[in-house]
Amino acid sequence: MHMQFVVLAKVLQSTHSLLMAGYVAFVLCILCFFYAHWPTIWIWGYFAVIFILIFSHLYVSIRVKLDAELLLYLAEHDPKMLNERTHDLDLALIALKLMPNSKAGRTWTERLNGCKRLFKLQIVLLVLQYAMLMMSLIQMLSGYS
Repeated sequence: MHMQFVVLAKVLQSTHSLLMAGYVAFVLCILCFFYAHWPTIWIWGYFAVIFILIFSHLYVSIRVKLDAELLLYLAEHDPKMLNERTHDLDLALIALKLMPNSKAGRTWTERLNGCKRLFKLQIVLLVLQYAMLMMSLIQMLSGYS
C-alpha cells in the first residue's frame, strides 16, 4: 500500500501542469473571441462555457493537489500506523467540513479510486477546454474566408 501512495501522489502532482495548460486554453479562447465574428447570443453562451470550464478545472485541481499532499504525508510516515492516521484524517476532514460523515471509514482502495477519478475528471475538463479552443479557432478562421 505504501508504494501505491507514493506512485499515485507523484501522478497527482502533475495537476499543476494540467492546470497551466487549462489556463493557456482559456487565454487563447478569450483572444479568439476578439477576432471572431459571432452573433451576440453565441458570445454569452461561449463566455459562460469557458468560464464554467476554467473554474471547474481550478476546483478539481485544488482537490487533486490536496489528495497528492495527503498521500505523500501518509507515505512518509510509519505504515504500521496507517489505520490510526486514516481515522485522524477522517476526523480532521469532517471537522473542516471537507468531507461528509458518510464517507468516513472507507477503505484505501475506495479512496485511491476516488483520487484517480478526480484526476481523470481534470483531464476531461482540459480536453473540453481545448475543444472549446478548437471551436473558437474554427469560428475565427471561418470569419476570414
